[in-house]
Amino acid sequence: MGSVDKETWKRLFQSMSDEELVDMVGIWGLQVKGFRTIHADNIRMARKVAIVEALKFKNLKLISTLYLKAREKLGRGEGTSLESLKQAYEEGDSFHMIVGPLFASGKDEEVEKAEQLFRLLEEGHLVKAEGDKPEALEVREPKGQEEKQEKKQEKKQEKNDQKNQKLQKRILQLEEQYTALKKDYKQERNQWTKEKARWQQELGEERARTEHIIQESVRSQTEKDALIEEIAELKSERAHLHAQLLQARTMKEVAPAIERMDEPASILTERQDSMRVALVGDPKNRITDQSVHPVLDVMEPLVALEHDFSEYDEVWLLEYLLPPLMKKKIVKKVGSKSRSFATFALLKNELETGTQQ
Repeated sequence: MGSVDKETWKRLFQSMSDEELVDMVGIWGLQVKGFRTIHADNIRMARKVAIVEALKFKNLKLISTLYLKAREKLGRGEGTSLESLKQAYEEGDSFHMIVGPLFASGKDEEVEKAEQLFRLLEEGHLVKAEGDKPEALEVREPKGQEEKQEKKQEKKQEKNDQKNQKLQKRILQLEEQYTALKKDYKQERNQWTKEKARWQQELGEERARTEHIIQESVRSQTEKDALIEEIAELKSERAHLHAQLLQARTMKEVAPAIERMDEPASILTERQDSMRVALVGDPKNRITDQSVHPVLDVMEPLVALEHDFSEYDEVWLLEYLLPPLMKKKIVKKVGSKSRSFATFALLKNELETGTQQ
C-alpha cells in the first residue's frame, strides 16, 4: 500500500455513492459486523461500519490488489496522463475506479495524480458530461438565420447522440469488465479457500506424525534405560560367577570332605545340637568346614536360589562372592533369617566368637 495512509483510503471510500459501495463490498468479500449482507435497503446504516472494515490491513491489501487488476483490464497502466484520467471520468468511469488504482500503486507520481483529481472534483472542475446546458432564449431572427440556426442545432444534436452512443458503449464495456472482475475474484477466492484447507490438513497430519515420533522416542528411551540396567546387573553377576569358577579351579574341592570324615564323634554330636546356618558362597576355607557353633552348610549361589531354607535357623550371605542381584533375591526370600558379611575377615571373626562359646 506504499505511502498511502488509511485517512487517504477513507476519503476515497467516502466519495463512493451508496450504490457503488454496495457493489464493492460484495466484490471485496467484506464481512461487515452486525449485518449478514449489505444491500440498498441497509447501506445508509451500514456505510460507516463497512468503511471501517475496508480500512483493516488485510482488507486494504486485497482491495489494492483488485484495483491494480482492474486497471490492467481497463488498459490504464502506469504513466497514464492526468488529462486521459479526467476524460475517462467525464465519459462515465467511476471516480473510485480511476483513483483507487493510483493509490494502490503506492508510487509518488501516481498518488499525486490522484490528489489532483480529488482537488478538481472538490473544486467543481471535474464533472461528468450530461449534455450541453440549455441555451438562453434567442431573439427571433429572419428565416435564413432561422434555418442556419436549425442546422447548427441539428449538428449539435448529432454530436450529442454520438457522444451518448459512445457513453453507452463505454458503460457496456465497464459492465463486462466488472462482471469479469467479479468472476475472477470469485475463482481466486475459491482457490485460496482450497489452498488454505489443504495446508490445514497437511499441518494436522504433520502434528500427528510429530507427536507419534515423540511418544515412540520416549518409549524407546525407557526401554533402552531398562536394558542398560539389566545388562549392567548381568555383567556384574557374570563377573562374580567367573571369579567363583577361577577360585574353584585353584583349590582342592575334596579336601573339606576328607577332613570331615576324620572328625571325632564328640564333634559330630556337638554339631547336631548346634544352630544350623546356610552359608551362601563358598570361601574355600577350613574354618567353615570345621565350624560347630554354628554348623555351616555351604551352598553355591545358583543352588541357593532354588532352596527354601526352611530347615535352617539363619542364612549367611558372603557379599564378596555374591552378585548384587542374587543377594537381593535371596534376602527377599528368607527375610529376617539373613545376615550379610562383606569380607571373609568378618565371617572368620563371627565363627571364632561362636567357637569360644
